[in-house]
Amino acid sequence: MDATETKHVGKSAKFVWEVRIFIIGVRETERVCKLIMVILQEKKTNLTKIENSQLFPLSNEEKRNIEQMREEEKLARDVYITIYKKWGEKTFDNISKSEERHKEAVEILLSKYNLDDPIKDDSVGVFTSDSLQKLYNELVAKGNISLQEALKVGATIEDLDIYDLERFIANTKNPDVIEVYEKINNGSMNHMRAFTQRLGQYGLSYQPQYISNTRFTEILSEGNGNHMRGRRSVENLKRNRVNINNSKFTKTQQVEQTSLFMKILSFFKSLIYMKYIFLP
Repeated sequence: MDATETKHVGKSAKFVWEVRIFIIGVRETERVCKLIMVILQEKKTNLTKIENSQLFPLSNEEKRNIEQMREEEKLARDVYITIYKKWGEKTFDNISKSEERHKEAVEILLSKYNLDDPIKDDSVGVFTSDSLQKLYNELVAKGNISLQEALKVGATIEDLDIYDLERFIANTKNPDVIEVYEKINNGSMNHMRAFTQRLGQYGLSYQPQYISNTRFTEILSEGNGNHMRGRRSVENLKRNRVNINNSKFTKTQQVEQTSLFMKILSFFKSLIYMKYIFLP
């Protein structure tokens, strides 16, 4: 093989490797964009239609459940705020902000249906419910032992949250309640996956205390960046109980999010393309 042929083969091999790197870059960009969309879905609260829609029947049990969820979301927020101050673990800071949004979402139900707000003092660590006050103290004490124990505390809180939410969803036909609970449950499943993944980085695992092992495994298996698969799992809980088309996002919003996703993806693809075409 003469020098010209060797040079040609070298260029061909380099081109093949650049194509492979380009493909890997595109796939990674798609993965990042999907994660961005999950975050946008989690942050975007579309509950105005609940406030402005008609009133639906609400049993005494459903009213009690709403009041319970209001303080339960405060419990999650307060524990995460306290643990973040102790360990500086960013996971707790991020999720505490999400819990605040969940707490506000339940407040919309309280306001619309003229229910008493169990939160009389929104200060961190203060609860009306004696049982939740006790649980807060216990969880914070455990979370102060070590960061690893704190991550288990986070998983435990999400475990309880999912357990209660899915029971409440299965036992209501009120579309307002279903929509709010599904939104919160989607977030709680994401949080559960976040805590278990962090535990995994320490070679540790979490054993569910409230939901079944089967449900726990299902939630973790849904964690491949597919937020809506978790939503469908919740839908199965109330199959044949209520037939309602009350999705979290309208068709227009879904189109807008898809358009945003494609713009982000196109931008990153362009950067990768320019890097491998125009740079030496």
